[in-house]
Amino acid sequence: MTSWRCKRFIVTLASDLHCGNRPLGSVIRTLPFVPAHLPWYAVAAQLPRLFGWGDKSDSYQRAVNLLDPVLRFSPFLPLAADADKPLLPWGADMDSIETDLLGSRYRMALSHDTRGAVENRRFENETLLARSRSGKPTRLLGCCFWKPMKDEFGMTEAGEFVSAPSGRRKYPLADLLRNSQWGGQRNQGMGAIAAVEEAPTNDATDTASNPFFQRLAEGATEFPRLALAPAQPGLFYLRYDQGNAAKIAGKPMPLCGRRYSQEKVSGRQAESAAVVWDMGWRLRDAVTAGDITVDLKDRRYACLRENASDEANPLRAAERC
Repeated sequence: MTSWRCKRFIVTLASDLHCGNRPLGSVIRTLPFVPAHLPWYAVAAQLPRLFGWGDKSDSYQRAVNLLDPVLRFSPFLPLAADADKPLLPWGADMDSIETDLLGSRYRMALSHDTRGAVENRRFENETLLARSRSGKPTRLLGCCFWKPMKDEFGMTEAGEFVSAPSGRRKYPLADLLRNSQWGGQRNQGMGAIAAVEEAPTNDATDTASNPFFQRLAEGATEFPRLALAPAQPGLFYLRYDQGNAAKIAGKPMPLCGRRYSQEKVSGRQAESAAVVWDMGWRLRDAVTAGDITVDLKDRRYACLRENASDEANPLRAAERC
């Protein structure tokens, strides 16, 4: 088993972005960041075309099965317009996001039966703007974690997909991200990406400039295992369970979504629901942060792992993750 690699990417939006959040009245709100699973599925959706598998459901399921053990992302957070500082989706940073980066579009609800607008059903679709109100392009910062592999296609140490068996054609992760669209309302042109660049690497212990848990565990692990910095707020959703409830300060919430299903119309299949701590959770003061890590087993959220007790009790680790 090989070790995981990590790179930080800065993504510049080409169009407004909508990542659906719980509605408020007639406002269909957006998340002020891109959840970790969206770039994952955007990359997976390109593999059938790149490797000539055909545009069919089995091809996309094949891509999901191949990528699941070897690729993960962090959430992508908007950067401040005048600096490379990520804006966190709470507190004063959230005030800055709402003031400078959030906009909306008015929409009409449509009837599938009449193929027309539904009377008195106008609503507001909130978006993360492609350009801030200061006029600068909106940029997002996030991490990619990958594990080199050799299978029906290969993935290199540098994070490039390689066509098998010749390996002559290489598809860097940055190119796949640039060619993708994120979030919902893609048929309205939302979520297009203008540019992807690799962000400078900072010292993993410098929590002021490194907002993500990038301190990967040494050696081979089944999934990315990241150390929590002391007093650092959680920037992944965290799986909730009774065993960690007393250790975490934060807001529990349901996490669900919609998926494509071959048996149902696109968007009508519900994602398996999970209860998680919302982003911004913290370890309570009584917990020693240096003894805590998280595993990115699921594409949507992290799992809390206590090194000593979990290694001694594999069943407990399996329950947590």
